[in-house]
Amino acid sequence: CLVGSEMCIRDRFGTGSFDHSILVWEFLSKKVGWVCICKILGPESEVKSLDWNPHSNILATCCRDRAIWIFSFNIPNDRKKGTPIEYDCVGVINAHTNDIKRVKWHPTIPMVLFSSSYDNTIIAWAPSSHLLANDAKSFDWVRLFTLSGHSSTVWDFSFSSNGKYLLSCSDDSSIILWHSEFGGKNNKFATFN
Repeated sequence: CLVGSEMCIRDRFGTGSFDHSILVWEFLSKKVGWVCICKILGPESEVKSLDWNPHSNILATCCRDRAIWIFSFNIPNDRKKGTPIEYDCVGVINAHTNDIKRVKWHPTIPMVLFSSSYDNTIIAWAPSSHLLANDAKSFDWVRLFTLSGHSSTVWDFSFSSNGKYLLSCSDDSSIILWHSEFGGKNNKFATFN
């Protein structure tokens, strides 16, 4: 089972599993504890990572099938706590050339998602409607840029709280500190081996 603090938002958290299930849990009360309010169907392989968007009710997941699955939740304001919630799959991205290890939303830029992979890269994504700055509900996801610099699997990455830096670690025993000019020609700030 996969769970962690980065998956939590507003008394809710998500779990992903080797059996390709994704569950959303909500804290009801001290007496009852946590209850499952949603079982997500879609992925057909092991869930490797999941992350809540800090700006909306959107959950991104990645699976062993090289896909990123993005789900939006309908949570009415008048909803009674503990009652089931509905979801929609608003995107499936298939672009890495190997399994995806991690997905994380940018902490300060809404609707920008990053993924790292066994293909040695980190890729930034956004819905095309976000790039066009219109009100269309298009969730066609496009690649913004690719960070290349590791020579082996990018196991994990983390953003600074202000989103200006990204720190990545790899199976090649290197750590790269990337600066906020992500996607530029000289976006590596420092490499540590």
